[in-house]
Amino acid sequence: MQKKESIIKIIKKYGRSKSKYLLPCLLLQVVTALTSLLPIYFLWKIIRSILFSFPEFNSGLISRYILWAVFSQILSTFCAFTASILAHVMAFDVENGLREVSFSHILDLPLGYFQSRESGRLRKIIDDNAALTHSFIAHQFPDLVPGVLIPLIVLVSMFVVDFRFALILIFCLVLAMLALKSSFSSSGKKKMEQYQYALENINSEGVEYFRGIPVVKVFQQSVWSFNRFYKAIKDYEDYCLDYTISFRNPYILMNIALYLPYMLIAIACILFLPTAANPLALIVDAIFYILIAIIFNMSLMRLVKLATGMGNLNIALGKINEILENEALPVAENSQEKDMFPDKEASIHLDEVSFSYDGKRQVIKDLSYSFEFGKSYALVGKSGSGKTTLVNLIARFFDLDSGAIYIDGENIKRMSEEDIFDRINMVFQKQRLVKDSILENVRMYDLDKSEEEVKLALEKANALEFVESLEQGVHTGYGSEGTYFSAGEVQRIALARAFLKDSPILLLDEAMAFVDADNEAEILEAINKLKENKTTIMILHRLNSAESFDEIIMLEGGQIIGSGPHDLLIEECKEYKKLYEEYKKTVKWRVKNA
Repeated sequence: MQKKESIIKIIKKYGRSKSKYLLPCLLLQVVTALTSLLPIYFLWKIIRSILFSFPEFNSGLISRYILWAVFSQILSTFCAFTASILAHVMAFDVENGLREVSFSHILDLPLGYFQSRESGRLRKIIDDNAALTHSFIAHQFPDLVPGVLIPLIVLVSMFVVDFRFALILIFCLVLAMLALKSSFSSSGKKKMEQYQYALENINSEGVEYFRGIPVVKVFQQSVWSFNRFYKAIKDYEDYCLDYTISFRNPYILMNIALYLPYMLIAIACILFLPTAANPLALIVDAIFYILIAIIFNMSLMRLVKLATGMGNLNIALGKINEILENEALPVAENSQEKDMFPDKEASIHLDEVSFSYDGKRQVIKDLSYSFEFGKSYALVGKSGSGKTTLVNLIARFFDLDSGAIYIDGENIKRMSEEDIFDRINMVFQKQRLVKDSILENVRMYDLDKSEEEVKLALEKANALEFVESLEQGVHTGYGSEGTYFSAGEVQRIALARAFLKDSPILLLDEAMAFVDADNEAEILEAINKLKENKTTIMILHRLNSAESFDEIIMLEGGQIIGSGPHDLLIEECKEYKKLYEEYKKTVKWRVKNA
């Protein structure tokens, strides 16, 4: 974990050009603190002048006190307003700076990082915590200097008039500090973290639930069937109540500390009157301390808000730092692994590859295999056999526990992410389109690719016919302001991307998992065209197209238990034969029950 950074360092680090306003903002806060006390002082002087001069008044002196009080109040308000404006300007830049740094950093992280983290949670961590930082700097940072300086000035000035009344205020201050300490203890901080985590969790689980509403309606289920969402709601309720109740006693103690001085000063004044040398002066001094107590209470409330804000700020920055602490996979310079694999016929070579997600259970175990140039390979096996993990390792979503992977003879640990994806093309099981035109969805903002090239790619992907049937053709927008497509149409647009990129290695994760029979035929035809003259590795769940691959690799428990053409595996690998026969039975069952 990174060390906590002060708010000053945070502004300098993320405020960029607007951090130059930091010093003027702090100086204005000092002036605000000093001038905010002057009206109280002049008000006390006016009361003294009236009481001690009664029934005669020095109107000129009183007028001057009033003018100075009004002037100091105007100056204090102006300085506070200007400091707030500067703080808001810095806050916007810090918020944008945090978002920019965080999202830029995320772009450098390996794709494996995103497979174990919900997109909703990542967005909330960055977006909400950056906004919380903005809120603190804009609305609470201007109170930083006054919140600390005013109590110090008040404490010093109290002993100038009457130390007995000063001791009463110090007693109330100690009471308030005890309340603050209990509020922001380590257990209180932990409760706050649990509350914020529960808030993030209910957000991400809520997104998943709303996405699943069609399933809920079709199967006539309720929210109770979504146990994770229900648990997130209950966790939020428990942590929210626990966090709120933990502040109940400190809140009561704080309110006692805030309002106790008025009563204690009045009682003390009554007790001191019989022995006072000048009873009128004692009463005036008591009035002075009551006025001071008002300012004191306002300062304490500022400190409470500052302490709460700083606690939330540290938690927010801690969550962002958790993302920033994750690093991109390193490009080895002096790797102890072999730098090159001598067999030039191998487009991809796996050399005793082992991998586990948690450091305990190995998903891939000592796996070695060579994928030759221009051949097509199908990865088959039961769920959990390691098919998707193997494809992800080839694309270096994660680093291996042991062994090495070579692409075109070069160890991928010595290749940058750009080098790897320059040679590799991936088509995922679940495709996503950006909310833009079909043209941009295919070329992905690569302006070197012309509209004609995009149309050719769409034609090869068997998508041009339905695209040209749209009123605006390839310029048709996708999303809320355009149109939506079926799963099969989305998949064909994704395949058009792969045609346009035209990389020598093609990795596909069951590209026909969510499509109907008509679209499946179109997509399968497009894939057969796409894999020509490429090293193709495709994860297959539907084995109806297995015979179209040069070799089939049967995985079980993270190891290869059989490989070869379909006919050979049917004869020599009983596990593959059983898997294929079970698939054929399910196909017949679906046909009979259709």
